[in-house]
Amino acid sequence: MLGNHARDLLQSAMIKLIKGRIFRETSGVRFADINIDQSNGLDLVEHFGPSISPPNSSGRKQWYVHKHQDDYNRCIKGHRLFELFYAAWDQPHWFVMLDENSGALYIPAGCLHRSYSGLDGSLVLNQAKRYPGYSEELEFNPVFDFHHDFHAPRYQGCTPKQVGSFIQYGTFD
Repeated sequence: MLGNHARDLLQSAMIKLIKGRIFRETSGVRFADINIDQSNGLDLVEHFGPSISPPNSSGRKQWYVHKHQDDYNRCIKGHRLFELFYAAWDQPHWFVMLDENSGALYIPAGCLHRSYSGLDGSLVLNQAKRYPGYSEELEFNPVFDFHHDFHAPRYQGCTPKQVGSFIQYGTFD
C-alpha cells in the first residue's frame, strides 16, 4: 500500500510541466530552447493586475474547455495560478502555480481550466497544439460546469493556503 507522499508523487505525474533546454549561459544571460513538439499555435496571454480568466459570472466559476486544442502554457512574467478539472485523471481537480522557472503546463483538450493572476499581473505564452476543427470563435467560449464534484483538489507548486491568499488578495501572504 502506498503512503500519502508516494501517492501524491504518482498523482502529480498527471500534471506535466515541460522545461526548456538551456543551451547557453553568459554573465546575467540565459538562452533556452523552449520549443514544444508539434506546436502550431502561439498565443500571448497577458493579465494586467489581479485577473481571473474566464471571469466569474453571477458569482459562479466559468471555465474554458478546448475541443480542438491542447495548451502548453508557459509563464514568462509574474505568477499564474491554473485551476484544472479533467475527469480522465485519477485525481481530476488541481491547482498549479506557474512562474518563470516552472516550464510549460500541458492542458489536454477536454480539460476544464481557468487561471488567476495576482496584484502584479502575469504574462503567459501558450504554445498550443491545434487540431482539425479548431476555431477561435468556438474554442474560447466560457462554460459553467454542473456535472462534476470539485472537492478535494490537489496542488502542484503551491499549498492550499497560498491558493486561497492568491485568489482572494493577489499575494501569497
